[in-house]
Amino acid sequence: MEKSALFAEWLEEFRDDPEYISHGLLMDATDLICREMEAQGLSRRELAERLGVSPQYVTKFLNTPGNTTLLQIVRFAQALGLDVVSPIVARPAAKKASRPVRKAGRPARRAAAASP
Repeated sequence: MEKSALFAEWLEEFRDDPEYISHGLLMDATDLICREMEAQGLSRRELAERLGVSPQYVTKFLNTPGNTTLLQIVRFAQALGLDVVSPIVARPAAKKASRPVRKAGRPARRAAAASP
C-alpha cells in the first residue's frame, strides 16, 4: 500500500477517536499560547511571574501538552490576555450516530472481508 494511502487510512480510522481529538486540541492550545508569548515578546520567566509559578512549570506545560489540563490552559491564556472559547459544536444529523465512541487508544477493528 502506498504511504499516502496508508496515512489517509490511519487518519480516517482515528479521526473520531477521543484520544486523538483531545491530544490535537491540547497541541493547538499550547501552540496558540507559544505564538502569543512570541507576539508579546514574553519569555517563559516573565510568563511564570504573571502566573505566580516557576519558569520550570511553564517549560513543563509547553513541552508536555498531553499532560495539560483545561484549567492550566485557561490560566495560561488569561495570563496572556487571551479569551478561551469552547470548540465544541453540534454534528450534522447525518454524522451523529455514524460511529461508536472508541475506547481510549484502541481503533475500531475492521470486519474481515467476506470471501466470494
